[in-house]
Amino acid sequence: MLCRVIANTSRMLRRISPEVRRLYAFNGEMKWAGDMGLIKKAFYVPDPSRITDDGAYTGTRFFETVDEKPGISPGIARYILPYTLFASLPDMGLPLPSYSEHIVRLDMMPAMQAQYAELDGSQDSPPTGLLAWALEEQKREDKTGKGAISVWWSTIFNRPNAMFRGERVFFHRHLKGKGRFAVRLPELVTEADAVSSGLLPKEAWLVDTCRAQRLAGRKSLVFVRQTGERDIQERLAELLQNAGLRVETLRPTVAPNKRIDWLKKRAGSIDVLLTNSKLVEVGLNLVMFPTAIFYEIEPSFYVLYQAMRRVWRPFAPLPVEVFFSVYRGTAEEMILDLMGEKMLSNQLLTGQEVGGALVPEDAGNTLQVAVNRLLGGVKTKQATSIFAGQNTSTASPLGSPTAESPQVTPEQTLEAWLAQHAMVRTHRSGRRVKPIPQAQMALPL
Repeated sequence: MLCRVIANTSRMLRRISPEVRRLYAFNGEMKWAGDMGLIKKAFYVPDPSRITDDGAYTGTRFFETVDEKPGISPGIARYILPYTLFASLPDMGLPLPSYSEHIVRLDMMPAMQAQYAELDGSQDSPPTGLLAWALEEQKREDKTGKGAISVWWSTIFNRPNAMFRGERVFFHRHLKGKGRFAVRLPELVTEADAVSSGLLPKEAWLVDTCRAQRLAGRKSLVFVRQTGERDIQERLAELLQNAGLRVETLRPTVAPNKRIDWLKKRAGSIDVLLTNSKLVEVGLNLVMFPTAIFYEIEPSFYVLYQAMRRVWRPFAPLPVEVFFSVYRGTAEEMILDLMGEKMLSNQLLTGQEVGGALVPEDAGNTLQVAVNRLLGGVKTKQATSIFAGQNTSTASPLGSPTAESPQVTPEQTLEAWLAQHAMVRTHRSGRRVKPIPQAQMALPL
């Protein structure tokens, strides 16, 4: 329900809850959504000049849209809990495949390191490069430099995986207006040249890994974050195809309700599938790809976890391997280490199953923490795993809040004990059989 609109639950609860039927009308989905979820109201006006600085509108004509946003109120618990059964996959008896995880930290080439240091500047005191420009913009009295830190962060976060091409960094300076009516002036901040005409270290690693997986009879699912204006999927697809691999790319142009059929038609004839993890985060069954490679790390732990669970599912035919690849000393490596910290905290909160503690809107919080640590010079402890430790066992007789206790195996089964003591375990039916009269069995001749 955290990933869907809450209005759908009103129809379900009307069937089973007399209290819901009493308080909400048959067609009262929007009232239910307003009480138990989130409602977004948007006003569109024909004359933006009549909007004052405080957001008030002095006109009389406007167009309003009402949409429901994902979200849930704690107040729904009183209606749902009486009809809820809590169960985990081990409770259901569904077998999960074995899971192994690999964090791959690669070194950048000297030219890549030099360009990244020039763009970053957070390791110098005082800051240099793009960070020094961003900090100066933030101090402007006219407030037009707001958002400069985001330009710096977006550049150092995305640039290492795209250094095969040149790039121009722009800052859209805010001049006036608000929201969709804001007026911005694009300004060129800096330019970065391509560092190499050959393979970058992570690209070479990706090609070698996918080829090794194909030789082992395994298909690979490669998750890429830069799939919009900064799309690098075409570059990766070309490199993989030049290595003799069959590659397909799942793009947003494929409608969500058609993605399953799209995958079924192509899964048997490809070796590698490239896509954004947000396109498959919920609902899709991708057990035909036993190897998942996070070529770029998502800053949302929710998206990361859901993408991993597309391949690590019950009845998967092969053991699952997951790779996380980052360059050393980059912002992307810090995000990966923050994901490891979030995994530990979620385990401490929820026990062995972390999925229930995840929410879709956690990316902004992670990015804010990463930016604050970079600006403050705070070091992040390197993660040794992200999800691999979630099913570990503890030998402590007191148990553990982050690990499950091992299954206790009895020395002797009940059937063996009964046989040893010459006792027979019989099954008695709860239904009493009425005897049939003897006369009824005879046929008069």
